[in-house]
Amino acid sequence: MNHSFNVEIAKIYGVDGAIIVENLYFWIAKNRANEKHYHDGQYWTYNSVNAFTVLFPYWSYKQIRRILDNLIKKGAINTGNYNKVGYDKTKWYGLSQHIFDVYHLGTSICPNGHTDSPKRAHPITQKGKPIPDINTNINTGIFKNPTIEEIKTYCHERKNKIDPEHFFDYQVSRGWILSNGKKMKCWKATIRTWEKNDKKTPQKQMYATFED
Repeated sequence: MNHSFNVEIAKIYGVDGAIIVENLYFWIAKNRANEKHYHDGQYWTYNSVNAFTVLFPYWSYKQIRRILDNLIKKGAINTGNYNKVGYDKTKWYGLSQHIFDVYHLGTSICPNGHTDSPKRAHPITQKGKPIPDINTNINTGIFKNPTIEEIKTYCHERKNKIDPEHFFDYQVSRGWILSNGKKMKCWKATIRTWEKNDKKTPQKQMYATFED
């Protein structure tokens, strides 16, 4: 895997800080493009320290905490909590306007043209299912929940009779866990299994019997 950083940001916050900022910037810019995770006047991304240790195996848990704390102290990043449930302690991160200026993104990252101060401890504000424990822009082999649009596209390509919304809602209700109790590894493989079972199982019973 390859990691990169912005030289101007490294001059201010050090190379370690610049590497973390690069990762956060990638996801916040992506969320902005997809109009996702907008809270309190700005776009956010999320991750746990444990997840960062997977992304950056050359740092220890304590080193990553130190780097993040330093970025927060210097005002490079903001933190918030927009998880659906109170027991989900995954932290959310936003970037300061100064960082966006370095990346030449101006104020367009915030639709209102400004960055509001983040609110902390909002345990019931995020819509949808609890967030996963990792968020990454590299291939780590960790399952990523598909969107309904991705499911629709795949079903359309295969010309099957699977109802994408039904498939999505069913898997969300199960936490993307297979009937054998194992975490799903490939949602496309599960759809192909649904296709096979659909041919031999009555429609009204099929959703209780599918396995990957």
